Amino acid sequence: MQSLKVDGISTSTIAGCILTQLGEDRASSPRFNEETVFGMNGTNRSIEAYNEYEREIGFHCDSFESVKKIIDFFKGNNKRLELWHIPNSHYLFDYKGGSWKMNTVFSWDVTVTLSIKPFRYLAGVADIQLQSNGTVHNVGDVFSEPQITVFGSGATSLTIGNQVMHLNLDTKSVIECQHGKQNIYDKNGSIKNSIRISGAFFEIPVGSSGVVLGPGITRVEIVPRWRCEV
Repeated sequence: MQSLKVDGISTSTIAGCILTQLGEDRASSPRFNEETVFGMNGTNRSIEAYNEYEREIGFHCDSFESVKKIIDFFKGNNKRLELWHIPNSHYLFDYKGGSWKMNTVFSWDVTVTLSIKPFRYLAGVADIQLQSNGTVHNVGDVFSEPQITVFGSGATSLTIGNQVMHLNLDTKSVIECQHGKQNIYDKNGSIKNSIRISGAFFEIPVGSSGVVLGPGITRVEIVPRWRCEV
């Protein structure tokens, strides 16, 4: 049976609901800064960011109770979506709404609207652990926004490629680099952005990047989040 998964749970587990429409697949859509200069042919464009897009998922349900369950199944933000026809991948989405139409009391058509965040994330990617200087290799085709756990103490720095973040560590810190969620967490899991002395949140470019652990850092663990535009 065709189905999809949200945060690892299949829609096939919801009794009385059948997936009928997957919606449209789209490549990630860049948002540009544009500049037109007098006397210049054409337009200069540079990528500012990437856009989300709306996707409508359709179901056929056999009762109003099933309608409520399938809509509740998708509610929430920053949830993970796995599509049966695109293996070894997942997308991130925010729930935007649901609607339904009754054909009979035993036949209901349901539409769930999702806002799909940019990029297709590669599934099954192992975390990267380094206890000394090393290299990471981004196998996607666009920069990643990793989560990095740094173990150690004292004033130090972490370097990935040409990006350097200066830190004041106390045993352990987590650097969350995902856009819209960028924060530093202390050893107790509390937000403490004062740990970051300077430096931007990391974006790991495509290809290989050297990693340099500054003095006092004993280990780093990287959740790499490799991803693709298509």
